[in-house]
Amino acid sequence: MTHRKLPQERTGIDKRCQVDGRKFVIITGEYPDGTLGEVNIRVGKTGDEFRLLTVALMCVSIGLQRGVPLSAYIENLKWQEVGEGGVTDDDDSPLVKNILSYIVDFLDRHYGEKETKDEDSNDDGVDGDDDDGGE
Repeated sequence: MTHRKLPQERTGIDKRCQVDGRKFVIITGEYPDGTLGEVNIRVGKTGDEFRLLTVALMCVSIGLQRGVPLSAYIENLKWQEVGEGGVTDDDDSPLVKNILSYIVDFLDRHYGEKETKDEDSNDDGVDGDDDDGGE
């Protein structure tokens, strides 16, 4: 796997969040084409759940920079439970099961569509099925 480096100066999102009174910031870094290259979390108070989230998001960032599609993380992490859920200050997700699922949903809403559009634009119309009927 090759490492696709992020530019030193990059755009991204800093999203201030609150889940059941716990405040944190989701921080993303983007490639020049707008695709996600890194994600992190900054918290005011540390605890086991936030340390685990920090490590998990670091692993996601490393994978993204080495070609793992965001959709693979979304599919595999959206049902995992890390951190407690509750009421949020986000109109798009007013009630969440846990903090990790909230972060994954946020990434899917903001970057999942971009990844899908990029995949569609790279599609050459060939489905890769070279089956000639077994002969």
